Amino acid sequence: MDMHLFASNLLSSRIVTTDMDNTMPTNIDLDPTSFLLQGYNADILRMSYKLLLSKIVSPRCVSFKWMESVTPTHMPHPYQAEMSEKSLVFQLPIQMRNEAKYEDCIEIMNNYEEIITKLFKDAHGNNL
Repeated sequence: MDMHLFASNLLSSRIVTTDMDNTMPTNIDLDPTSFLLQGYNADILRMSYKLLLSKIVSPRCVSFKWMESVTPTHMPHPYQAEMSEKSLVFQLPIQMRNEAKYEDCIEIMNNYEEIITKLFKDAHGNNL
């Protein structure tokens, strides 16, 4: 007998995204260069790579031990205050479903919809 159990969690977002643009693009440009990081974003990525590399190399290589004193313990980013808050995690009921089967995936999603609808109604009533 093969038994499949599907477990998942509901996480509340610590970052408020109400200021994000939610409009559908009217002109989609699929030029490959539009997907490449440039300018400020590329600089931030390079800095992040440097910090991560120094965190990996400095404890393991004697020659790079000096980097431990100059490497920040926390990588600076725009959402530091929000990310320092504890995440709210709610365990959803375990389902006897196999996520590799299409039919079970549909049932998992239907179950999610029911749970989220109930949670919303419990929190806000029938007001949409």
